Amino acid sequence: MHQMGRFARLAIDEVHCCSQWGHDFRPDYKFLGIMKKMFPGTPILGLTATATSRVIQDVQKILDIQGCLILKASFNRPNLFYEVRPKPSSHEECVRQIQHMLQKEFQGQSGIIYTMTIKDSEQLASDLRSHGLRVAPYHAQLDADVRSRVHTKWVKNDYQAVIATIAFGMGIDKPDVRYVIHHCISKSMENFYQESGRAGRDGEPAKCIIFWRFGDLARQSTMVFTEQTGLENLYGLIAYCLDGVRCRRNIIAEHFDEAWETSDCAGMCDHCKIPQEVKMMELGDYGQKLLLILEKSSSMDQRLTGQKLVDLFLGKGSTKQRVQGATATGLPRETAENIVAYLLVDGFLKEDFHFTPYSTLSYIVPGPKAEAGIKPSPMAVGGSRKLSNCSSLQSSLTDESSGKDKSTKSDIKTAVKKSSKGESTLKRSGSASSSSQNSLSISSCSNEEHPTSKKRRIIVVEDSDDELDD
Repeated sequence: MHQMGRFARLAIDEVHCCSQWGHDFRPDYKFLGIMKKMFPGTPILGLTATATSRVIQDVQKILDIQGCLILKASFNRPNLFYEVRPKPSSHEECVRQIQHMLQKEFQGQSGIIYTMTIKDSEQLASDLRSHGLRVAPYHAQLDADVRSRVHTKWVKNDYQAVIATIAFGMGIDKPDVRYVIHHCISKSMENFYQESGRAGRDGEPAKCIIFWRFGDLARQSTMVFTEQTGLENLYGLIAYCLDGVRCRRNIIAEHFDEAWETSDCAGMCDHCKIPQEVKMMELGDYGQKLLLILEKSSSMDQRLTGQKLVDLFLGKGSTKQRVQGATATGLPRETAENIVAYLLVDGFLKEDFHFTPYSTLSYIVPGPKAEAGIKPSPMAVGGSRKLSNCSSLQSSLTDESSGKDKSTKSDIKTAVKKSSKGESTLKRSGSASSSSQNSLSISSCSNEEHPTSKKRRIIVVEDSDDELDD
């Protein structure tokens, strides 16, 4: 065909799969670089909806098309409302909340509910059906004809929602999806953006809701930590869930290297819809207490999972492992869990993974910040917003907190030296601009101009010893 001059163009869909820095690397894609040598005069078109600048640069190198033309649309979907809700600790309460949404908030409307595992998909679908809801599970272990039947019934609105794993993705183009609910966090911002982007393709308002809970962090991290950027990508989405300050859209845009003004998001995320007073809370004291707990457990040759660390932090769990003066009195459990999650994302703590014959376990150990004696970044609390990743506000607080950093540095280093050291590390990615000439188009599928973020009105610096609102 090429010799006859009839090979007009080579199109590569989901081109981000070429890059090991992407969220969905597929080894076979990296061999596509040979196509340029085999068909040197044939234009190449690459398509993706979820590529950062770093991934785009890597794809250009792999396909040998440096200097190509890059056409990029905005990642903003102005009709989508982004929201993060605390996930109840009990499965029954979580089912009740989703049931209420489907029967009240989204009555008669079509949607998708994403779960982490096949077991979750089957269990949640069964529980919702027992409450009279028209839903069905969808996952890779179902026969092809069953998956096809579920998809067809959903498209025809015979099923209100599909309770699906990520297997429910390719070819999904139902325009009137009014909600995408993540029963558990996705493994990356790219995955979340792609999955939530299946809502509202008709341009009408739709909701994208994540249920966030600390317990799901280890479930997901043990599945992705072997990937080159697995933990980095996961922590990026966890930071999105924990962020109590910035517009959700602003965070998504920043992740994909888009420039935003700081004005109005038109109330299309949970933060901008109801602006609240936000208080910055220093975490140096809490971080020191957690290090003391880890130190004692290490001296007893014991490892701590995230949940066991939280138990001891709250003065519960094994009395032998408790540390006098290292408990967070008055903290709700949800807040304590989120503090530990925040410190993982911040690099003050880190996960250390160990294999057993039947599973992979995540333990908590001091992170690179703690090992260097660096105080953790402040986090935001306010109203019903439990806390946040406050990187956007850190620069304004640097001068005020620098003195405290110095005063706690030696204490942190002393505690860390006595603690066990884990193997995993938290990597930070940079961003790079891309050149645009000709040969390849890497497109981000989206529409309309983006609204911009809305800043919270009140910022108050607090000490971590102060009580928090429950």
